Amino acid sequence: MIVAKKDTDFAHGKRLETWTIEGKGPHGLLVSRDLSVVHITGSAGPGPTLLFTGTVHGDEYEGPSALIHLIRSLDARDLAGHVIILSVANPPALEARRRRSPFDDMDLNRAFPGDAHGTLSEAIAAWMVAELLPLADIVIDIHAAGDDAFLAPGPLGHPLTDPVQREKTLGLMRAFATPCALIADEAQAESRWDYQVEQSGKIFLTAEMGSAATLTPQSYAMPQRSIHNCLVQLEMLDAPAHAYQPWQDWSQPKLLIAQQDSFLTVPYSGFFIPHASAGQSVVQGDLLGTLQDVSQPTKEPEPLLSDRDGVIYAIPTGGVVDMRQYWLVIAQQVPWAVQSYDVLEKA
Repeated sequence: MIVAKKDTDFAHGKRLETWTIEGKGPHGLLVSRDLSVVHITGSAGPGPTLLFTGTVHGDEYEGPSALIHLIRSLDARDLAGHVIILSVANPPALEARRRRSPFDDMDLNRAFPGDAHGTLSEAIAAWMVAELLPLADIVIDIHAAGDDAFLAPGPLGHPLTDPVQREKTLGLMRAFATPCALIADEAQAESRWDYQVEQSGKIFLTAEMGSAATLTPQSYAMPQRSIHNCLVQLEMLDAPAHAYQPWQDWSQPKLLIAQQDSFLTVPYSGFFIPHASAGQSVVQGDLLGTLQDVSQPTKEPEPLLSDRDGVIYAIPTGGVVDMRQYWLVIAQQVPWAVQSYDVLEKA
């Protein structure tokens, strides 16, 4: 539940809201955390309201670092419209450097639409839906792979039936100027922040901008360029867009499609040694990695082979993998066109 809210003006056109959210923690005891929301109200003319969220998972650092940079660098006098920034949506998980909150072992992105009187994760989700979502026209949620995987960085959208949502979403995906953009038919949609936004008829993008729970100069700079480009694409900034920077051997960004059967699991938990990398093209039968069953030390490592042709969007980092996780994704490349959504609809 919401315990308190405090407003502070700290720069021209910039206001900080501090919300104290309380929920149940271990053994039913109440715990609370402050969440900081920055509002930047532009004076360069009218425009949409764009909400950025980050740190839904606590081991993903590209989002908060880029959004904190945006808070400092964006001049309200150059902005048309309104930008809202929640750089850290899940403070307990960030404090623990974990995907899930240590208070309730919940994945915040599986806690929506939330419960104002539930656990702290559920209370945060309910607050985001009740207080932030109604203000926004467009929501961009910045993620990364965390500890679990290497992936090809870029925005991720979903199958959409509304033609206006489709066209605007694809335009923003292309504006990111990242190595790839993925249209994914994901499971467990109803419990995600994505679903809450899209069901309200608003534009939503997730952006997976880094890998392996580590910041590099490249993964620090890339989301900053993409955020700038989105503001330009939406005509909220009158400035040149940043150009695409080639990645591996990709001279141009790729649009990828992932159906639900593109999200693969390993047959059992164990030690995974990758033999392929994110962004690599594969054909059926190619070696992706080997898996060692920890519970059977006399068993030979098992080769994991690709079951299809495609592009590796995500692959687990070397180390322990959990058979319940879907961090092996082989996607299909499609043309940059709104009609590419039809591939998922016909599957």
